[in-house]
Parts: sequence; C-alpha cells; structure tokens
Amino acid sequence: MVAKISVGSSLYGALAYNGEKVNEGQGRLLLTHRIFDDGTGTFDIRQAAEDFARCMPPQVRTSKPVVHISLNPHPDDRLDDAELAAIAGEYLEKLGYGNQPYAVFKHEDIDRHHLHIVTLSVDEMGRKIGDSFIRRRSKTLPAHWNRNTDCTPPNASGRRRQNRSVRWMRRRAM
Repeated sequence: MVAKISVGSSLYGALAYNGEKVNEGQGRLLLTHRIFDDGTGTFDIRQAAEDFARCMPPQVRTSKPVVHISLNPHPDDRLDDAELAAIAGEYLEKLGYGNQPYAVFKHEDIDRHHLHIVTLSVDEMGRKIGDSFIRRRSKTLPAHWNRNTDCTPPNASGRRRQNRSVRWMRRRAM
C-alpha cells in the first residue's frame, strides 16, 4: 500500500474531483464521518462542502486546511470494499484525523482500484492537527498492513533492490 498525501487550500476542488468520479460511475463513496451521505450512490458536492464548512470555524490561521490522501494498494491485491473502508478508517485514526470530518472514495477509473480521502487538518476550534512528519508516519502504516493482512508490500517484486545492485556494479566498472 502506497500513500500520497497532498495538503491544499481548496476543499471544493478536492470534493469536486472525487464527486465527479462518483457521479460518472468511475468511483464510489465508501465511508464518511460527520458528512451526510444520502445512500443513493451519488455525491452532492455542494452539500458535502457545507458539511465540511460547518466543522471548520470562519477564522483559520493555516493557509492549507485541506488534506487529500491517495491510498494505492499493490496491483496484485484484491481487497473488497469493507476491507478498503476498514484500512482507510484505521489509517486516519493512526494519523490523528479519526475525529475529523472525512469522506473516503474508491476510484475504479483504472485497473488498480485505489482510495482517495478528503479531510480537514484543523479542528472545530481552528487549531491545526499535528502533522509533523506526517509523510514519514504514513509510511509505517502500510508496512503494518502488509504484516497483518494479505497485502503485498510495495517492493515485492525486488525491482528496487535489483536496480541498486546494477547501479553499484556500473560504478564499480568505471
């Protein structure tokens, strides 16, 4: 499982990107927390933006309060929606965003199904949630899943190790 974390200022942009995938049939809304889901299989971008806005005070000191995370399982992994939702919930909890409003989307637009998570990095009081070393902390979580589930580790093919030895041999030959 590989994670890509983006921090930005446009909540509507992150919601619109994922909402359009859902509304076009190229994705699904898997999980929400503190965000309304009507259960119809569509995603109301405006309503979701309003729900997120209710959880964020008008005065926020941080310029980039939106966190957009992409979780990408190994192409060989075949995880069902319940497993993906559980992984996303645990991931957010371990990073400290478990009590925040969030929406988890499953994208099916390419052969490798993957998750997108949209959440906020500020709480109701306007305080920033600690994100020190978030990318480093994020890397330890997929390793935890690889050990405790049937998920394939990101470098299972051994390609990275092989590339290092090839580079070493090239340097040595010079």
